[in-house]
Amino acid sequence: MSIYQFYQQPLYWQQFEDLAVELLREVYRLPDAQAFGRPGQAQYGVDVFGTSDEHGLIALQCKRMSDTDKNGNPYPGGTISKKFLFDAAEEVKGFPEKISYWILATTAKRDTAVQLYVQELNRRWREEGFECKAIVWAWDDCVTYLNSFPDLQQRYYRDVIQIRSSRDLDEMIIETIAIAFHRRAFEASLHIETWLEFEQALQDTHRALRTACRSDQQTHHPSHGWGMAADQRP
Repeated sequence: MSIYQFYQQPLYWQQFEDLAVELLREVYRLPDAQAFGRPGQAQYGVDVFGTSDEHGLIALQCKRMSDTDKNGNPYPGGTISKKFLFDAAEEVKGFPEKISYWILATTAKRDTAVQLYVQELNRRWREEGFECKAIVWAWDDCVTYLNSFPDLQQRYYRDVIQIRSSRDLDEMIIETIAIAFHRRAFEASLHIETWLEFEQALQDTHRALRTACRSDQQTHHPSHGWGMAADQRP
């Protein structure tokens, strides 16, 4: 029986980039997928790339938000503006090799506005004769891929999230719960927040608690994957 699992987004930039490498390897069968360059070098809007006989060169950029955690590390994801997308797309044109697909990956939720920006970008590229197709991967898409490739699930826990023991998992679950309660709607006065915003905050927190704290009925230990079946643990 197949169980669709929820996965917490990587908290740190390097984790998200590591996941992007693994996603390209699995989704497009690119065994040579790897990070491109290092911070400070010209990357032409590309963080990860790989090639195949079927697809040619596929390049991916990870979008991170400007907010930082308690240790000063930037969280990945965040809102993608039209300006950001088109500015990044201009950088891609300077890449030394011909790119077949350029993917913008983010831990932000799927957004119709961003999807329409991508359609507009592809239309502009066609008109300019630039033979490359842009794609956006929201976190929803990343979760779908994680559920589609069992080997990728295992590597996500082992190599990206780096869960080595039950203690590691417990710490991550506690951090997830803490994040779930850190909502503006719970801190601001009720006359500032609308009822719909407060209700949404309650629903999101309930979902986080339900998926993070679900226990194995036999062992009473929290299950991996925030809703993951006990017999599918890494």
